[in-house]
Amino acid sequence: MARVAEAYGLYGLVLTLGDQPRMASIVRDLDTLSAIEYLRRAGIRVRLGALLSLRYSLEDILSRLRAPADFYLVLRLSWGDS
Repeated sequence: MARVAEAYGLYGLVLTLGDQPRMASIVRDLDTLSAIEYLRRAGIRVRLGALLSLRYSLEDILSRLRAPADFYLVLRLSWGDS
């Protein structure tokens, strides 16, 4: 996916664990931080992003922001059930 994003000149690629694949194996031991580091070492030149959920504590959010992502896709911008 990273090479495709790079080839098509997309702004970036958001990395997430996602759902179980239908036709491939599951990568259980690769978190977002590890995936970003791996792709950078592999020479990927596309911007790499991560999800940032505001449902966690401030400490967890700040810890996530220390990841070497180029951008973040923020989830849970509102409070409550709405």
